[in-house]
Amino acid sequence: MVIDMIALPEWSPDLVAERAGRSGRRAETSRYLQDLFCAACLRSRSSKPVVDHSNNRNLVMTKIREVVVVSDPTNHGALVCRVGDSQFTVGGPDGAGRISTGPNPYDLLSASLAACTAMSIRFQARRQRLPLERLEVGVSFRHGAQGERDSFARTLVLGGELDAHQRALLLEAANLCPVGRILGIGAAINTRLDATASGHSPSTQASYEDDLAQLPIPNITPD
Repeated sequence: MVIDMIALPEWSPDLVAERAGRSGRRAETSRYLQDLFCAACLRSRSSKPVVDHSNNRNLVMTKIREVVVVSDPTNHGALVCRVGDSQFTVGGPDGAGRISTGPNPYDLLSASLAACTAMSIRFQARRQRLPLERLEVGVSFRHGAQGERDSFARTLVLGGELDAHQRALLLEAANLCPVGRILGIGAAINTRLDATASGHSPSTQASYEDDLAQLPIPNITPD
């Protein structure tokens, strides 16, 4: 099906003359012809058939990928995260005095940033054909001191015969990773290259269990 987004007026000398007011106003006539030309270009672009890819399973990127977290009644109500064909248990307090094993939500945030950083660095290294032989990204989430923002401490270990310029390129790729740009809106991301110790500000490691316990939710003990 062809969709015409713009209906063009039929062009004729009389129409141009009428638009120009028959007074020799060449500038207005020229603008009108330009308007007609632009509209024709837009109609030409919109005249291409609209292709429906909704049933094409090969176009994976067009699908909406949803992460689902459900409770598991067979395991004391533990939360299970499902992503496509993969699933894992989400750690953290269950509200009944037990701590479920597995990565808690803060761990998952850190894992997301670490994985995206590693992918961005690897992508840059392959595109630029850099001799990156080994890559390690460590991330931890920290609460800021009084009046300071929370932060992610990110450590990069880059192995290979890389010079200073090449390392700078990979560090730039790390700072441009999509997840980092999203998380950086609410928290600082402090990055150290080839560090063996954190060396960041003396902020405290964030505890998801402690933060969850401080939520203003009344504790009602059933009779």
